[in-house]
Formats: sequence, structure tokens, C-alpha cells
Amino acid sequence: MKHNYFYSKLKKRLKKFSLTFTILFSLIFTSEGIAQTMMPLPAHNSVYSGIYARGLWFVAPTDFIITGLRMPSSAGIGQQYIHVVRFYDQMPIATTGSSNFTTLTYISNAPNGVIQPVNIFVNAGDSIGILGTTTGIFNSYGPTTLYTSSILGHSVDLNRFGYQGTIENGSAPTIWGNVGGQIGRIEMYYIPPQEGANNAAVLSIDSPKVFCAGTQDIYATIANRGINQIDSVEVHWELNGVPQTTINYTQLIDTINGNSPDRVSLRLGTTSFQASTDIKVWTSMPNGVPDTLNDNDTAQTTVAPAMAGYFTIDNTAPTGRSNYN
Repeated sequence: MKHNYFYSKLKKRLKKFSLTFTILFSLIFTSEGIAQTMMPLPAHNSVYSGIYARGLWFVAPTDFIITGLRMPSSAGIGQQYIHVVRFYDQMPIATTGSSNFTTLTYISNAPNGVIQPVNIFVNAGDSIGILGTTTGIFNSYGPTTLYTSSILGHSVDLNRFGYQGTIENGSAPTIWGNVGGQIGRIEMYYIPPQEGANNAAVLSIDSPKVFCAGTQDIYATIANRGINQIDSVEVHWELNGVPQTTINYTQLIDTINGNSPDRVSLRLGTTSFQASTDIKVWTSMPNGVPDTLNDNDTAQTTVAPAMAGYFTIDNTAPTGRSNYN
């Protein structure tokens, strides 16, 4: 009788343990198995340390979403510092650097070895640069030969990228890069671009870019990043924080890989640009319902007219409004 009692109690505890283990295992499997993929990197070759931030750049071969970033263990045990940009100049860029880029994320003082979650939508054709170090400006270098990786089954070349300074006190003010060359290794995790049922997105504010003072058209690219086709969406926009007339777009925006385009270049309106101006664009109510995912709804930029007039560069004449030494 006594043996039966303890056997029965042990059986219940084992059953409870089995259930707890199964649930825990399922949660870990679900959390880690949501189609998050690491872009393949070349093997670690050497550590470059104590001077400058290094990384990699590539041209996106397809649309995707960056979901995580991490410095590899071969870069050392210090805190992580990572800077991701979308740049607009043609490579190669000299080490004197270019500031013609947009910061997509800057990660500072993050714990070592932990994937840092982000949500960055990348369009096919975007030029993306990633810098990364651990405390003390430690970089993990790959081999000296060009490495071809892949994103969603598409081949992509990883190229040398850098900043002649540290990103451990703030994001890089300038960037440079080569075609090919030895890269700094940073792990990048991604997922396919489709998420949710009804998911409208603002991919970019396309114009004006380089322009003279005066009246200019404002265009933005609106896209479908959900499972369902979109037949209506509200597009809102602001100039310097002042709301403008909402546009109710009622033409088809197909899904990715559908038979029709999955994005549209939309003219929002015009305004007179005389000074620096903040432009903000966002979407809402795709198919007349709340958007499934809000992280990709909004884009914002600041534009300013170019200098106009006649200018000289003459070191024999005094510096003035139209002469520079």
C-alpha cells in the first residue's frame, strides 16, 4: 500500500514535469523559430582593434526586414555598438567619408552576445551599411577576398565598410567603403517582408531631393506588406508638424509577388520650400480596417533648398557672402 502511494505521487509529479517541459520547449521553439534567418558571413580571420569602426555594406537584392543584429563572439566580450545606415553615394567612397546617408538604427552599450531586436524595412536596391564594434573598438575581420552571401535565396556581395573613428561615443558622422575587400563581421538577422493580413507601409519619401528654393512636388512610395491585397488606404502627411489634406487612395496595391505592383509612387501635393522643412508621411486603415503592423507605417525626412547665386573661390579676395577662400 505504501509503495503504491509513493508510486502514484511520483507518477503525478513526472506527468506534471513532462507537461511543464513540453510547454517550455514549445515556447522556446516558437520564440526562436519564427523564420528569422541570419545572413551568412565568412569565417573569422582576425581581430582589428583600438582604432576605427569597421563593417560591411551591400545592395539589397530583394525586399526584407532586418529583425536582429549582433556582434559575433570573435569580436570580444565587451558591450556591443552597432550603426546601420542607408547611403546614397556610389561606391567606392574615400576614407575622408560621406555624410550622405540616413541612420536606420544606432545601438549603444548593448550586452555582449545578445541579439538586439530591430524592425528595419529594406527595399530591393537599397544600399545598406552596417558598422559594429565591441568595447575598445574591437572588430571581427573576415578573409581578404570578396564574400558572396544570400538573402531570401538571392545572392548578395558583402563589401568593406568603415568609419575613421569610434562609434562607441555616438553614431558615425561619415562613412566610407570599397568594392570588395576585407569586411568587419556583424550578424544580421532578417525575415521576409510580408507580415499580417492588412499591412500598408510607407517605403520612402522620394522627392524633393536636390532642388532650388520654390514650389516643388512631394512624392512618397506606399506599399503593401501584408497577405491581403489593398484596395483602399488613408495617406496622411505633415509639413513642419502641420497636418495636410489626407489622401484616400482607392486603387489596387497588390501583395508581394502578385500579378500587379505591390507599391505606388503617390503625389501628396506641392509646397513652396524656402528653408529647411520636415516632411512626415504615414498610412492608416488599409482595406478600411486598423493596420496589422504599425512599425512600417511612417517615414520622415528633412529637406532644404540648395544654395543659389554666383559664387567664387578666390584666396586673393576677402571672404564674403559670394566668395570663399
